[in-house]
Amino acid sequence: MPGDIFEYQVYPDERLSCRVISAGLSLLHGYTTQELQDILENGMLEYIDERDHDEGMRIWSNPKQWKTDCSVEFRLFTKTGETIWVEQHIRYIREEEGVRIYNSLLTDITKIKKQEDELLESQRLLHHLLGIANQRDSPRQLTKRNKEHAAKLYAESFPGGMIGGFCEKGFPLYFANEEMIHFLGYDSYQDLYQGINGMVENTIYQEDRAQVELDLGTTFREGMEYTTRYRMVQKDGSLIWGQDRGRVICEKQGRLAIISTCMNIDEIVKARQLLQKVR
Repeated sequence: MPGDIFEYQVYPDERLSCRVISAGLSLLHGYTTQELQDILENGMLEYIDERDHDEGMRIWSNPKQWKTDCSVEFRLFTKTGETIWVEQHIRYIREEEGVRIYNSLLTDITKIKKQEDELLESQRLLHHLLGIANQRDSPRQLTKRNKEHAAKLYAESFPGGMIGGFCEKGFPLYFANEEMIHFLGYDSYQDLYQGINGMVENTIYQEDRAQVELDLGTTFREGMEYTTRYRMVQKDGSLIWGQDRGRVICEKQGRLAIISTCMNIDEIVKARQLLQKVR
């Protein structure tokens, strides 16, 4: 994974100097090492999407907040006129005669951001199509048949599925669609029910349950929505990262239950983890 490496020197009066150590990413997108050095010395803002100027300046104009580790994401213009997403990670190295020295790694995260955007958009689309979100202002509703068709198309396009659990200890299984059953590696609803002992909680990796509980809270009310992510336990014991977006409903007998869409984000998470290793 090519990247640009800079060295920052921060003087006691907070003046900042920067030199290029390696220009792998910039060379890939048409800039020479000297051109990159000139950009850093003369200011980067004209090469950055205006929407990200404030976030960039928040970091670059105040080295005091760097402390030992910080990062910023922004859209960068390449020499050929393309726009790419990059992440700049700044890490403290040492201090010499009052001058703080930092290393900075600039990496291309365009693919990751695209996947994240597609994930969010697909979840918004599904919630709209299935009427999970508040549709009081919508001029029309899809028929039951069209909702089922939309859900089928969605499930085929974005691996994952839908699952529901009652808002009780362990989240007793309320339902699971065919896509979720197969996504978790089971052959049938009964196979899934037996494999998780009838509890949706058992699809969540034990080490991630505390965070999920924090994201969901302990008090449920009809209409409440949440988003969380965790490692899902498949039938064979393997783990896969999923993003879970759900809503609390009141089913016919008056019991509160959660219905949620679970998306496969394993590739996104592993790409992020690879970035951490590169650093």
